[in-house]
Amino acid sequence: MPWEQNELEKMKNVKYSQPRPATKKKIESDKEYELLKTELKTLTLKYGAGLTLYCLLGYGIASSFSSAIGVIGSYVYLQFLSEYVDTVNEERDGYKEEDYTRNLVYEPVTDVKKLVFGPESVLGKIATIYSRALFQKRLIVPVVVVASESLWNHIPGHPFDFNYGVTLIGFLTYKASALTVTYGTLKPLLQEDAKNAGNWEPEEEEEEEEGVE
Repeated sequence: MPWEQNELEKMKNVKYSQPRPATKKKIESDKEYELLKTELKTLTLKYGAGLTLYCLLGYGIASSFSSAIGVIGSYVYLQFLSEYVDTVNEERDGYKEEDYTRNLVYEPVTDVKKLVFGPESVLGKIATIYSRALFQKRLIVPVVVVASESLWNHIPGHPFDFNYGVTLIGFLTYKASALTVTYGTLKPLLQEDAKNAGNWEPEEEEEEEEGVE
């Protein structure tokens, strides 16, 4: 009926949620996030420089070059990862929260097959997310590193071979920096829990001893 169509059109045009203004807490969180990215990149370069110097002094030029290649790849990978995280938001995928809510609640179901298997269905969105993850440019970094070293090692008459194991260790320096930051964040919490547990246990033991007496 015409009036039903009019009501449906009105529902489609209603905005069921309004964008929230930037609060002080969000601004502080953004600043902490920027500091976190800077700290991760700085630690990655420091650990990479230390590893490369150790390889140069202990194992020679070939290992030091292998380590440097891995560290460079690690830094580039971390940079691409941070750029990807920066661009993740609800508007990036072409729909907003109010549109998603309206489609689920207010629009009538006219095509069950499209609802279950269509591009806007749950399965369709999951497939989109996984397909997007498989084609992230950061995943190209380790492929380029391995392919470059393999190509170099197969060239006849070159002065040295790259060490794949050392390159892998150099590439994992971003993981070491992430673990360092995680430990630095959790350490005060663990110390506080241990302190509270230490203050609580003796009191419990004293109460038990008084009860026995």
